[in-house]
Amino acid sequence: MGKIWMPGGGGGADLDVVTAGKPDVLAGKVIVDKDGEPLNGTMVNRGAVSQALGVNGTYTIPEGYHNGSGKVTQSIATMGGQTINPSASQQTVSSSGKYMTGNVVVNAVSNLSAANIKKGVNVGGTTGTFEGYVPTANDLYVRGTSRISNWVYIQSDKFHFETGMIYAYGTGGSPTIGAPVNLTGYNYINAEVWSNFGDTFSLVVYEGDLYSNALVRTSGTTADATNKIISLNVSAISAIRTFGLGIPLYRTCYIYRIWLS
Repeated sequence: MGKIWMPGGGGGADLDVVTAGKPDVLAGKVIVDKDGEPLNGTMVNRGAVSQALGVNGTYTIPEGYHNGSGKVTQSIATMGGQTINPSASQQTVSSSGKYMTGNVVVNAVSNLSAANIKKGVNVGGTTGTFEGYVPTANDLYVRGTSRISNWVYIQSDKFHFETGMIYAYGTGGSPTIGAPVNLTGYNYINAEVWSNFGDTFSLVVYEGDLYSNALVRTSGTTADATNKIISLNVSAISAIRTFGLGIPLYRTCYIYRIWLS
């Protein structure tokens, strides 16, 4: 058993109790082993280690001596909860790399039901079933809804009020549909029409009935199987007068809307 001589003492220290080895002693420090021989430490002095972590990052603590002042920190931007109102355009919630401290709530679209969406149109995963149209104050006729009760005709058998349109087929003569309306304060009378060929529709305002003199008239030619809007200037007329919408001969025709503007 090794002994350390202690001058003036009654014996030596028992070195058999020494259990520390080089890795247990700080580098640069010296102790003695159980045989009394010098032992140079090899433990690395790390001092105060500081380390920043990214999102979900990890840090392996190195072997060695740490003085207790080191820190592992994490600096992540935070983002509070918010409410998003839906819109026609795509919206981005800028949350990349941020820690959410609240919920992101996307408000529901009010009145989003099949009955309120045009038939066949998909809005937010809901496919519409609505086939009706609500006329404005200026609409005389719009897709199945009429504000006129006293329609007048040339060849009335050529015009049929059907779901969403007035169907007509010209077979000779001058098929015309119209009605007396008060044109005071309006600039135009308009019609949205369709024909299965590129054909000419006419809009006329008459002095009296459909067989009287024309005060103003215009015409418009549809492209093949496409909708066309025809407009007639009536700004100079401030009275109740009969308008007439004439259809082309020998053609299938649809009248979708007639209105004042």
